Parts: sequence; structure tokens; C-alpha cells
Amino acid sequence: MRERADVAGIVASCQRQIVVEGLRRWLLIAAFFLAALLATWTDFHPYFAVGRIGKWDQDVQPIVLQTSESQSWFNKTYKALSEGAVSGDWLYRLTSDDIKDVVRYQKGKTSFQPDVRRIVFAQSEEPLASLFQGKPQGETIFLARHPADKKAVLKVYLADAPRLSGLGSGIYGVPEAFSYPLRKYWYWSLAVGFLGYLLLPWAKTEKNVCAYKLWQVRLGDFASTLLYGSFVALPFFIVGGAVEAVTNWLPFTAFFWFMAALGLLAFWWSFFYAVYRIHILDDKLVFAAPGSVKAIALSDITKIEQVSVVPPKWFITVYFLAALSGTGRGAFNAGTLGRAALLSSCSSGGLCLVTRDGNSIYIWLTNSTGQNSVTNLDLLLDKLKEVPREQAEQADQIREFEALFPPIIEPYSKARTARLIKV
Repeated sequence: MRERADVAGIVASCQRQIVVEGLRRWLLIAAFFLAALLATWTDFHPYFAVGRIGKWDQDVQPIVLQTSESQSWFNKTYKALSEGAVSGDWLYRLTSDDIKDVVRYQKGKTSFQPDVRRIVFAQSEEPLASLFQGKPQGETIFLARHPADKKAVLKVYLADAPRLSGLGSGIYGVPEAFSYPLRKYWYWSLAVGFLGYLLLPWAKTEKNVCAYKLWQVRLGDFASTLLYGSFVALPFFIVGGAVEAVTNWLPFTAFFWFMAALGLLAFWWSFFYAVYRIHILDDKLVFAAPGSVKAIALSDITKIEQVSVVPPKWFITVYFLAALSGTGRGAFNAGTLGRAALLSSCSSGGLCLVTRDGNSIYIWLTNSTGQNSVTNLDLLLDKLKEVPREQAEQADQIREFEALFPPIIEPYSKARTARLIKV
């Protein structure tokens, strides 16, 4: 009865952890994808580009503005263009370079008056929308505030909607507010994701429980975030727009999203290890993980092996190719290339418990750097020493094999290609 109660409590605790740890990682996954989407979401429409000319001549026939509202708009626009006096509520109408120059000038960090050559307005904004009613795109008009003032003239051009011509072409001369209207919100998405990840409660490890160390779990989440976040966002930024990346450039995007899918798989294993627990009871070990809670009596263990796992060669090759694929935009990604080099030398070590029912239960004790990654390891090893040698064969060699992610429970089989290393 007591054992049933213990197992029932383990199941309930495991279910709670599944909910919390799953939500923790879904917040990160959604945050990175949404941030990339917000930063590169394009909204291309025709726009008005307004500049100024010194004075008009016989070839220029300006339209004289009549209403007080339109003249007030003219005065504000002309002052911004001629003096660089752009008010804060109009900064979004400038390119990023012009914004930097204006802000530096207004804060007194430079004495040079900013050279603002044009200000952008949406096609629906007044008074320009009414003045251009019925005129085709590409049309240019001139505006004046008074027929006698021949020095203050604005030149207004109705430009076509910007477009992306190819990889890395970008949008030049159009303020972000008119080409990437949601970009200013991208960091809020990441902030919510990271805060949710950190503030959700972290489970405490009991004295008779082996679990992966918290820093180890967080390190796995960090690696998963790097793999997923970089590859899910890269095609958006390389192409220049999220909409274009999933339409015209979908085959190009698919290559990067294949690597991002591996990042999702890495998140799954990080989630698995965050929930995974080995409960040490009097005569058995209870393995609690997402999807199963399995009790193994010490009397059912027939063999104990030392095992080691290394990343598959194909995965290392794909990672190197992904790192080198950025050469068309300058230099390749040195950080990704360095991670690929480190990956090629990684290995994790542990134990394999072979049971009477023919299953192999893997307990991974060290990380890729050889450090202990499990809490209460001494308690687990002492418990395994209680398995009589005449009952369980103690292998005197290490079985090393390739796997993208270390297995946990699988049927014991020599079919898995392995390299035996004498201890």
C-alpha cells in the first residue's frame, strides 16, 4: 500500500512538472518566432516623399494652400526640412540615419544642423491625400503657402510601394514605420518570453531523488534557444521580409527551418530532462519522465554497462554547411562555425541498465565536457551497488555510439552501431 502511494505521488508530481516545464519552453519558442515576425513584417504601400526646393521658377507651377490646417502643416514640414527642427511626434517619418542626426543636434551633441532632405507621409494622410486625388503614382506636385512667397516651396512625390528585389536587398530611404511598422514591438515579445521562463516556479529536488542539475537544464535551454532562435529568424532577415520569406523565397527559408526544427527537437529533450527524475526507493528505482513512470526492481537488473554517446557525423556536416552559407553577405558566421567545431568533439557518458524484460534504461551522468550533471549521484551509485554481481553482469568496456539525442529507454539490441572501448 505504501509503495502504491509513493508511486501515485510520483505520478502527480511528474504531471505538474510537465505542465510547468512545457509552458516554460513554449513561451521561449513563441517569443523568438513572434519577435522575428514583428521585426521583419512588411507593410508596403505607396507613400508621399516630401522635400523642399529653394525657390520656384517659370517651369514650376506650385499649388497654393488655402486652408489654415494645410498652411499649418506646410509650416511644420518646411521648418523641419529647412532647419532640421523635427518634433518628437514626427521623428518616425525620417530614416534611421536622419533620426540620429536630428536627436544629436537637439541634445546639443553636435553644432551641425541636420540635413533632412525628405519627410515621408502615408498615402491616406491629409492634406496630401486630397491634393493627389485622381493623380497617378509617380506624379510630382509643388506646394506653396502664399503666391508671393517664392522661396518656400515643397516638392511632393507619390512613390510606388517599396519592394524587395532579392536576398539582402533591403529597403532604403523609407522609414521603418512605413516599411516595417511592427518592428518597434519585437523586444516586448522577447521580454515576455524570458520573464516567463525565469519566473515560472522551478521544482526542488528531494534528498532521495536524482535529477539533472538546474544549471545543466538551463544550459540545454540556452543551446536550444541558440539553435532554434537563430535559424528560425535568419531567413526573415536575410530575405528582408517575413512575408517574402515564406512566399517567394520559401525553398531558401525551408533549409534554415530544417535546422530550426532540430532546435525544437532540442527543446523537447531539454523539457524531458527538466521533468526527468529517478526516485530511489528501498528495493527499486522509479523513473519519472514525460509520458511514463516506470518502476524497476533491483532484482530485475541483469546487466550494467558503461555507455557514451557522440553527435552523428551528418548533423555536424549540416551545421558546418549552415555556418558557411552566410558567405554571400560578407563573412561567414564565425560563432555558428565555432559551435559546429565544438559539437564535433562532444560526448556524454552514463550507465545502461539492462532489465529482464529486454529493455535498456540509460542514465546519462556526465555532460559533453565530462562534468557530473546529476544530483545525488552518490546515492544512486550506492543503490546500484546493492545489485549482486552474480545477478547482474558488470561490463568492463564502454559502448560508444552515435545519436542526435541520447536515448532513455529502448529495447536492448546490438543493432545500434557501437564502438567498444576497453576500460
